[in-house]
Amino acid sequence: MPNPALPHVPTDEERAWRQNLLLALPVAFMAVGLGVGLEYQAPRSTAFDRVGYPALAALLLALEVALLRRHTALRAVATTLVGVTGAFLVLRLASLLHFTGGTETLRELTEVYWWVPVLYVVTLLVPGGHGRAAHRAAASCVACMAVLSVVFAVLHLHDPASHPVISALVQLSLSNLTVLALTRSFAGRLRARAREHERLAHTDLPTGLHNRRGWSAALTEALRGGGGGQVHAVVFVDLDGFKRVNDTRGHEVGDALLRRAGGRLRALLGEEGVGEGHAARLGGDEFALFGAVADAAGAEALAERVRDVLGAPYDLGGRTELVTASVGVSVAPYDGADPETLLRAADLAMYRAKRTGKNAVRRYASDLGEAEARRATLERDVQHAAERGELELHYQPLFDLRTRRAVKVEALLRWTHPQLGPVSPAEFIPLAEATGLITPLGEWVLRRACADARHLPAALVVAVNVSPVQLEDPSFPHMVRAVLRDCGLPPERLELELTETAVMRDVDRARHTLGQLRDIGVRVALDDFGTGHTSLSSLRDLPLDTVKIDRSFVADLRGGQAQPFAHTLLGALLRVADLLHLEVVAEGLEDDAQLQALHDLGCHIGQGYLLGRPAPLAAALSAPWGQHPHEEREHAGEVPAWPQPARQESSAVSAPGSVPR
Repeated sequence: MPNPALPHVPTDEERAWRQNLLLALPVAFMAVGLGVGLEYQAPRSTAFDRVGYPALAALLLALEVALLRRHTALRAVATTLVGVTGAFLVLRLASLLHFTGGTETLRELTEVYWWVPVLYVVTLLVPGGHGRAAHRAAASCVACMAVLSVVFAVLHLHDPASHPVISALVQLSLSNLTVLALTRSFAGRLRARAREHERLAHTDLPTGLHNRRGWSAALTEALRGGGGGQVHAVVFVDLDGFKRVNDTRGHEVGDALLRRAGGRLRALLGEEGVGEGHAARLGGDEFALFGAVADAAGAEALAERVRDVLGAPYDLGGRTELVTASVGVSVAPYDGADPETLLRAADLAMYRAKRTGKNAVRRYASDLGEAEARRATLERDVQHAAERGELELHYQPLFDLRTRRAVKVEALLRWTHPQLGPVSPAEFIPLAEATGLITPLGEWVLRRACADARHLPAALVVAVNVSPVQLEDPSFPHMVRAVLRDCGLPPERLELELTETAVMRDVDRARHTLGQLRDIGVRVALDDFGTGHTSLSSLRDLPLDTVKIDRSFVADLRGGQAQPFAHTLLGALLRVADLLHLEVVAEGLEDDAQLQALHDLGCHIGQGYLLGRPAPLAAALSAPWGQHPHEEREHAGEVPAWPQPARQESSAVSAPGSVPR
């Protein structure tokens, strides 16, 4: 029995026809109303016309009201319109031919029966109606009019005065048949074309399965017809090793793998005898299927069969590939009552399976929680954030602490999710690295930063962060060279920042890659120095231009027990940097005590909220690059004047452009 909780939802075509009828019925009502007025003023008026026209006008008005009040009344309105209007035309023809007669018959025929084609159009073209009833009503109308015409012709064949009427009746019958046949043929072609378009709109062409839209529609229909006691399993699948196959063997082999996986799912639904089962490819290497099962245990068993079937070896072009599957399953009605909720639940369960070792099945449980749902959403949506225009670069200035002038800007990636709002880089960058998206994302950032740098003052260097994954890519230096060439940016205006951890993962490879970057002419900075395993002696062996002190050491300069250690460490680092001609940047400058201490030590460059916050490009373009905020406050008398650094001779570096190579 149909599920009363899921009422009929009109299709786009039905909604369009409803609007058309809402416009057409008043026109028909006015035409009939005009006929009523003229009929009562005519010198010869029949009893049928005096009763039939007002009744028909009242019916048209009632149908208009029904459509206005009920959005789903299209079927009943169309059937009623065809049936009652057909009966009216047949009875009026009988009245004209067999009860009134006279010379006015021809005029009456031409006055009324121009509306017959409209009846056929409504009958055969209106979507989703009670087709058989409407078609039978139209056919009965044609048959009855033909019978009435034949009877009149037989009775008046020998009356010459009736021959014009007989001729008109013959033409009326033939035109009825012709219009009915042509309209039926035209409607058939339209419906066939619409069915094909609907099929293509609901089909994933590479695999022949449903796409997301078609699958959701099928699941909606299954849930509507399942009744309150029917249990449905919704299974969400992600192929664990698809990216490896697609990258190493090409997109053609990848597409072949997707087709094989889709075929296995289709065959599985048939073999298992899953009621109302449908499979779909949702995009990329993600699949879904649903089917009626006995209970929740049956849903989990189906999910395990899916994992086993998709995990079997694939013979692709004479070479065997092994691809596993991470599978999540939700159960209706326990985990949701609509496709969106059930699919989201199965998606969350799949992400849990992928993060706990892959090649596993997980049932959705409410303890997945909001944090798990957020992570799954971000991991999925970060793939399309750039193309949707959700990513933006903000720029934070770095100031020379002696000349008080901006010498660099650091490009910082920002993501504003359409539903979740601003997302911290600390949250989405690890997700991009885990999903392998950090390489294209890093290239997007580099290209945007280099393009923006052309609009900034020529003296400013733009600093861009580099992921460990990018550093390990042998083609990374070539990509940097291509970006600089495409953007027309001089290499010396670009500085690439690498974390200490990234460099120490493979020192020999990092040394080789950094050397290639230096050969291009770009600057290289070691970020977050002091948090990893880099020693002061390592700075001698790495081809670097800049060392950025981690903010934790700068924070200790405010005072307290850690201040002497931080002061000693920074002093030692500055002396080593002077010997190696390295530039030193202090990150996380937030108050005047830190600024004073860094001046006393002779630190080269400072970065932090005290000197300037990250801002979009438009704001960065209007910033006073020749003066930092502390200097503005100093002139206003809000803070004490900056003293000159205590060790002028220790600062061998005055600006990025003057650093010896």
